[in-house]
Parts: sequence; structure tokens; C-alpha cells
Amino acid sequence: MVILRRRGLSTTLGEACLTHLEKATAVLVAQGMSDQQIHEAICVDLPKIEELRASERVTDTVLRIQVALSMSPEQRIANSVNAAIDAKIRLLNETEDEKIKNAVSTDIMDRHFGKPAQTINTTSMSITANVSGSELDTRMSALMEKLKALEDKRKRIEESRAASTLVLASSPVGQPAS
Repeated sequence: MVILRRRGLSTTLGEACLTHLEKATAVLVAQGMSDQQIHEAICVDLPKIEELRASERVTDTVLRIQVALSMSPEQRIANSVNAAIDAKIRLLNETEDEKIKNAVSTDIMDRHFGKPAQTINTTSMSITANVSGSELDTRMSALMEKLKALEDKRKRIEESRAASTLVLASSPVGQPAS
């Protein structure tokens, strides 16, 4: 990588080739200005600003400026929101497709005003059983007895596993357990 020394600053060859317009655009974008604000500040047509903003050299320079200004990643993301909104507004103005216009305008409103509360349609079901209280108690008792029997069985299995592990652990290496 070729490094040029100019006025005590080290810069790569690619940076040295940035035009004044690219540098000005990069500085304004790094500060979070929208395309419209940049247009008003430096009197350059919006299509040219869009082209400059999309340029890899300007994008790299914007990132370096933001890092040099000690901007947190959150601040850098917040500053790039303007570019996203500008792109959506351009899409809204340039497209003829009503579905796209509706989707973009809804997205812009959701971003600006917040998403509306969403409702969920629910239906309730009523389940009735023709079982008397005493029959229900009998069934519940039977289920509880089955559950207790299963828990006892699980406990016996765990105890037998623990005992077999203990026998294996106490056997000398290479000798079968007696």
C-alpha cells in the first residue's frame, strides 16, 4: 500500500485521490445529514449526492471520520438512518407500483410514529364433560397412584445404576467385578 506524506498526515493513495466534493459529502454524511440537507449545504444535485454516498471511497471515508470523532457504533447507526429514510422517500417518489408505495409509506410511518398496536383474534372454546365430581376424584386418585409407582420405579433404577457404578469403580483395573 502506497503511503503519501502531506502536511504531516499519512494517507493512502486512494484517500489522496478523493475529490473535494467527495470529502465534503463524506464529512456531512458522517455527521448524519440527509441527502436533502447535504444538497442544501453544498448545492449539489440530489442524484450526484446519491452517487457519491453509494461510492465505496466515500463510505470508507465516512466510517474513518466517525471513528476519528470517537462516535460509538450506536451513533454511527443512528446517523445512517437518514440515508435509509432518503432511499425510501426516493423509492416512494420514483415507483409506479401501488403495492411498493403502500409498503414504503407504511414503513416510513412505522419508523416515525412507531408501529401500531397489533390485535390478535382469539376464540375461546368451552369444553364440558359429563363426569361427576366423585368419578373425577376417583380418576385423579388412580392417576396419582400411577405417578407414584412410576416415581418409585425411577428411584429404584437410579439406585441400581449407582450401585453398579460403585461396584465397577471399586474393581481393580483389568479384573472383572465379582
